[in-house]
Amino acid sequence: MQSASILEKAADETLVKKSLQGDSAALETLVQRYQHWVYNLVLRMVYDPLEADDITQDILIKIITNLGTFEEMSRFKTWLYRVACNHILNVKKSRASGFRRYWNKIQNIPDAEIADAKTMGVENSLIINEIKFECMLGMLICLKPKQRLAFILGALFQFEDTVAAGILRITRVNFRKILSRSRGQLYNFMYDKCSLMKPGNPCRCGRKVKGMIEAGIVDPRNLRFNSSYVKKVKQMIPRKLKEFSNVYDAKVIDLFRDHPFKNQPDFNKKLSRLINIDALLTLFSVENPPRRQ
Repeated sequence: MQSASILEKAADETLVKKSLQGDSAALETLVQRYQHWVYNLVLRMVYDPLEADDITQDILIKIITNLGTFEEMSRFKTWLYRVACNHILNVKKSRASGFRRYWNKIQNIPDAEIADAKTMGVENSLIINEIKFECMLGMLICLKPKQRLAFILGALFQFEDTVAAGILRITRVNFRKILSRSRGQLYNFMYDKCSLMKPGNPCRCGRKVKGMIEAGIVDPRNLRFNSSYVKKVKQMIPRKLKEFSNVYDAKVIDLFRDHPFKNQPDFNKKLSRLINIDALLTLFSVENPPRRQ
């Protein structure tokens, strides 16, 4: 059994090989490496944190129980995200909500002066950030599922187009078209409505606080999005692709990358029944390991 520090530095493919040989520590390291990335992908696809939690657990179990089918014709990371994206598309058959319908919902929430922090039980800045994140997740849901995935993979997580195209099993040209369309739709919606884009725009997060609380959309004492995180998306992906440096919608991308990158530390506890030697021997049939073509 190798030390945790050695395993943490090991390549994905090495961890997969050791996991298939019954090394539970290697499998746990592999899960820890990707569990939060998968969760943040799912959260931006389904909007609801509890649903994202359940779907992420299902994806991780699917990845673990199908490790024997991974073939090193592509990187493990590509294979993992392909499994995750296929699962999301299969379980979420709902259509995009549409930007016009979403804007009507926002307009129906009355504007008001922000309430005193003492009456809400939480700092104003925290609840405003909660509303900002909640509202912008709603904007993502307005995109068609594949557009949403393209935006998350390409603009937020900043995967190279060749990698993202491989994950979605489409051509590089097709991926870039879908990504460009999704960026454009978000930009067009936000440009003349959202004050985060232009201060003079009509929709202001702070003025929606009271209305969203009264409508039960936001609970100041139980923030769903603006808690349990230590970093933002842009801190997890410090490099910036050149293609985004001068594009007209760079401000939109930067706003979405400023969102919390949420950690979910209990996944390994939930999966603990799988992460042990006996379970691995059963799951992977180590005595008769799968042959690779």
